[in-house]
Amino acid sequence: MHGYLNNSQIDYIFFHLFFSIDVEIYQIIKSRFIFSECRKGNDTDIFSDINGKIIFNLSSSDIKIDDVFFINELPILYPINAQRKFYSLINGNLVFHHDILKSAFYLLSGYQEYNSDKQDKLGRFPYSESIQQELGIIYKPVVNYYFDIVLGGIEEFCHKNAIPFHRETLFDEWKVMLTHDVDRVKTYSLNEIAYKSKQFMGISPSQHSKIQQFRLLIKYVNGFLTRRWNNPHWDFNILRECEEKYGYKSVFFFLPKELPRHDASYKFSEARIKHLFHKLDHEVCEIGLHGPVRSFNDSRSMSKAFNELSRYSPQTPVGIRQHRLLYMHPETLKIQKKAGLEYDTTLGFAAHEGFRNSYCLPFKPYDFENDRMIDIWEIPLIAMDTTLFHYRKLDAAEAENIFNRLIGEIKKFNGIFTFLWHNGFGTDHPDKNIPGFYQRALTLFFRQKALSILGNKLIKRLEGI
Repeated sequence: MHGYLNNSQIDYIFFHLFFSIDVEIYQIIKSRFIFSECRKGNDTDIFSDINGKIIFNLSSSDIKIDDVFFINELPILYPINAQRKFYSLINGNLVFHHDILKSAFYLLSGYQEYNSDKQDKLGRFPYSESIQQELGIIYKPVVNYYFDIVLGGIEEFCHKNAIPFHRETLFDEWKVMLTHDVDRVKTYSLNEIAYKSKQFMGISPSQHSKIQQFRLLIKYVNGFLTRRWNNPHWDFNILRECEEKYGYKSVFFFLPKELPRHDASYKFSEARIKHLFHKLDHEVCEIGLHGPVRSFNDSRSMSKAFNELSRYSPQTPVGIRQHRLLYMHPETLKIQKKAGLEYDTTLGFAAHEGFRNSYCLPFKPYDFENDRMIDIWEIPLIAMDTTLFHYRKLDAAEAENIFNRLIGEIKKFNGIFTFLWHNGFGTDHPDKNIPGFYQRALTLFFRQKALSILGNKLIKRLEGI
């Protein structure tokens, strides 16, 4: 990012930083702000003629990875001087030595993927090209830490200047948002037989040995021909029983039937799907939209999918996750908003679990083309079954260790752990411990005292603050 943050971009950061702070207190604090274009010299000398102000040093530089250094394991993306601390109280002023606002904006807004032409084979911004990978910060919600540091400095400043100030948080406890993308509802089908054939012939990737691939192909052909009732992908009762054991609810994102072999093979109008809709509604779960492949950059596809789900579901969808995590910044979000959706939960890296925008709470991404915040909430996706056991090829014990690490970070900020588990996941996985990992994860969440939350309930809470 070249140049100083402009007023709209600074306001964007303060919107999230002070989201839960009383408006009157914020106005008092805001009146003390000074934004200082970076100048060479000692901060003590530069601000010797100012008193009682909160001074944010601003940088006009681009990120230079070689210049980035760390303070307490947090990266300083836009260093201004040689100070190895975030702030000091100098001559009655609170002085932030480096451009922490621009650092937060860069990570939270989605600038790195807006400004990049790097794509994986599905056209997604890849983890391998991210600053999270380059700096090794994927497991740390860095923006939450930045905000905590800024609030800590302001709290110390207010105490010394007898200004009323107290912190508030969105939640008193950390939350888990359990989600399921319903890509398919039938295990044994012609499409799956074709895919298993491609795997056996080496055209498509597989985690199985050649003999295992052959046995799976025979299994799928037999399952299709005999029309047996065994259907591992219709495991909705099992998922709900696992969740209800801990008092948890979940969000089910349903995929329309649009592009053959890319989107769903079922229809919302089917009796079994309509029955499932009403069952989930009765159990106070949430029904959301799983945006079909074309919808991430096609407004007509998005509107059609939204209207179709609204027609057959007892709930008007509030939230969405894009199929295959397809996403284009900021077009996808604007298309979602235009269709009538209020939140998205697509933003997690397909190839790695963790914090894609370095944040563990809901936020609003930024529209760089119009230089303003986009009026739709993003609930970050923290971990996905396919990421853990397909892309990363972890075993269940390794995945649990990573969950403990992520939970430890999220608990510090009473954040949200959004977890995606597909119905029927792991049916044919060579590691027989993988299908049971969902139960293992729920037990872990419960032991760590996570309370569950749904996206539609979260949006009502956000709107009420």
